[in-house]
Amino acid sequence: MRKKLFAIFMITALITVFGPLELFAGTEDGTPSDTNTEVIVDTPEDGGEDVVTQPTEPTTGGENGETGENGETGNDEGVDPNALPAGDTNGEGSEDGENEALKAASTAPRLENLSYVATDKTATLSWSYLEGETLAEEEVLTIWNGDEKVAEITDDSTSFTVENLKRLTDYTFVFKIGDDEVGSIDVSTKATQINLKALSSYNAVVLKWDAVDDANKYVVTYSGNGVPEGTVLWSGSATTVTHSGLPTYDVTNTSSGPVVKTDYTYSVRAYDAEGTEIAASTAVNGYAVRTMYYTLKFKKAATLTSHSGGKKKIKFYKNQVVYARGFDGGKFIFDYKCPDGVVRTFYTMKIRVKASIWSSHINPSKVYSAEEATMYVNARGITSKKKYMVWVNTYTQREYVFQGSAGRWTLVKGPWLVSTGKASKPTATGSTNISTKKKKKHGIPTWNMCRYFSLHGKQKSWVLGWPRSGACVRNYNENAKWIYNTCPLKTRVFVF
Repeated sequence: MRKKLFAIFMITALITVFGPLELFAGTEDGTPSDTNTEVIVDTPEDGGEDVVTQPTEPTTGGENGETGENGETGNDEGVDPNALPAGDTNGEGSEDGENEALKAASTAPRLENLSYVATDKTATLSWSYLEGETLAEEEVLTIWNGDEKVAEITDDSTSFTVENLKRLTDYTFVFKIGDDEVGSIDVSTKATQINLKALSSYNAVVLKWDAVDDANKYVVTYSGNGVPEGTVLWSGSATTVTHSGLPTYDVTNTSSGPVVKTDYTYSVRAYDAEGTEIAASTAVNGYAVRTMYYTLKFKKAATLTSHSGGKKKIKFYKNQVVYARGFDGGKFIFDYKCPDGVVRTFYTMKIRVKASIWSSHINPSKVYSAEEATMYVNARGITSKKKYMVWVNTYTQREYVFQGSAGRWTLVKGPWLVSTGKASKPTATGSTNISTKKKKKHGIPTWNMCRYFSLHGKQKSWVLGWPRSGACVRNYNENAKWIYNTCPLKTRVFVF
């Protein structure tokens, strides 16, 4: 009995330490077993036999679903123990191997950074290739809109403009190389852009734009000077509208300072017969033709009587500031809102005030176009006894010469850059005529002399484009000479 117990103890110890021994792993014919090995031992309790099952090492290349090497299940054809996954050189199924397999599946270059810029009828598509990738010599990049092929790219181009699209429409463009889809982008076209122009005229702004295909109605909105954004100015089927009723002068003096009318902001939208917006403009600014202003500071208190709205007397205090819109007969002209709320026109002698140019209300960089100037003089009804007429605009420091008659003037010269009178010697505003001519005076060539001032040439050092003359209108010599040779005496000169 002791011998049996000792044998069982030794066998159990060996199994625990070394695992199943080779001598227990064989079959009767000495071949390795592919099943678990049973070790049969007697137990002391019941004299029977306990069965202890120990796993053996798995075999390689199982068949018909048997377990193969590394625990892999075999297939009907068996597993080649020397076969490795694609790209795996060490038998561990590395990530590098997987990437190589993906590249092997598709060698077409891939796109990134797809973007677009759309108008109402076009879309410019842009893209780039992944770093190190580009089209091979025999490859073609095609762009598709559904089943329609819209482009074939065979070079290294990275943009293409698709044309003849419909406005306010969504598209999906797919990029392919061969049968491989390498990218796609969603595109939305815009509404048609309306080219809106705001033209300055006499007491008005004239709005014009081009007709839009399929437009049934246009709506013009505006804002500014207390008018809230989106206020409808007009709607209809025409392509021009006039915002009339604007004041001739855009500055009103009050007891608390000047009130200045600023530009209005306009926009127009087009709608089809179903009421769908199909086109829109960007916002544009506009105002009626302006004149320049002078800053006046009263040297001492003065009581003035108005020249409009009844003879209203208003006392102006020492150092009180007002802004004058013109000058005539030795007096500055300004508008003032009286305590009763009525805006009246006043005149003050130049000697009562200290004058300067109000630099915020003169804009030599602004140029009224030929169309604007022609609309202005015709709308204002300026007359002339001769077939020519000269308009000097002090706000822009420009001069225009017209031919024709009242209401039918046509621009023939200008706009020319000039310089009008400085604040201490301002150019008289309003209407006058050319009354005398001289070829030279005070060493200055070509004088076209009016009642209070002349249109003449300049000395070489004089710079035009800012009020700095001694009341006259300085011109480039060739322009003054053209007036001298072309415009006869009694030609109307209008300064505003």
